[in-house]
Amino acid sequence: MRFITTIQKLLVLKRGKLTKRFENWMEKALKCTTSEIRSFAKGILSDFTAVHNAILLKWSNGQVEVQINKLKTIKRQMYGRCSLELLKHRLVMQLD
Repeated sequence: MRFITTIQKLLVLKRGKLTKRFENWMEKALKCTTSEIRSFAKGILSDFTAVHNAILLKWSNGQVEVQINKLKTIKRQMYGRCSLELLKHRLVMQLD
């Protein structure tokens, strides 16, 4: 139950965009007795700037990630089956 409460508090912070409370939550999570929560908090801490900016800023790189995933999918489908020129042509045609 304590684990669920801790995660619910994190979700409220994300929805509310409260950065100071996020830092307080991180401190508590790193001291938590539940190893899963500590591990999760350490993962967030390893990339704290990115997570903090995701809470603070309204910008997202979601659309860029979609395009990258499309490119990777096409590349995997074509691997070993065609020349570089055909791969380039398919990438250009697929993204239009």
